[in-house]
Amino acid sequence: MRVYDHKKFWTAVWGKKDYPCRIASFIRKYDLQKAIGTNVLIIGCGHKPTSTELIREHRIILTDISEKVCELCTSPNVTTIECDLILFATRPPPLYAQALAAVGGSLDTIVASNVINYLPWKDVFRSINQDLKNGGLFFLEYEIDRGFKAAFHRSRPLNYNSVIAFFEDTVRHKIIEINKREKESMVLVSKKDQN
Repeated sequence: MRVYDHKKFWTAVWGKKDYPCRIASFIRKYDLQKAIGTNVLIIGCGHKPTSTELIREHRIILTDISEKVCELCTSPNVTTIECDLILFATRPPPLYAQALAAVGGSLDTIVASNVINYLPWKDVFRSINQDLKNGGLFFLEYEIDRGFKAAFHRSRPLNYNSVIAFFEDTVRHKIIEINKREKESMVLVSKKDQN
């Protein structure tokens, strides 16, 4: 259970626009290679939605806790869902199930940028991974304890190796690329194992 007025909190947070987004260049690169596919889920889209980095035509499902953020993400090919991402840990909201059905019931790509510290991340990622096609890509941007500590989830990862091990061992992804610069976030790109 959230211990603060999460909607007001996140609307105020994203109004400050103080999160750099390294994942954008990776999304553009893979999109130019036509590796992203058609159906894309973006969780926690932020003040500059990563969907704006997509070059080719896609059907996009954007989820964010902030009403203000969802208002920024309007386009005919975009479905926005205003919800607390914690819901994905147990039972995704009905609007997500409807949006997923509208794009054929499965995802080609998932993007999660700077949300992992705020979620029961293993449960959320395991849940949405079920909707990812075999061979689908998962883009993750993450930095240990970066963000707004008042909103951190108790289960946030405290090291990069635990995140990598989760993708390789728990949800059976092949790591395609890891980019970690000193004093910057890690960007991880993985592919769901087809076996």
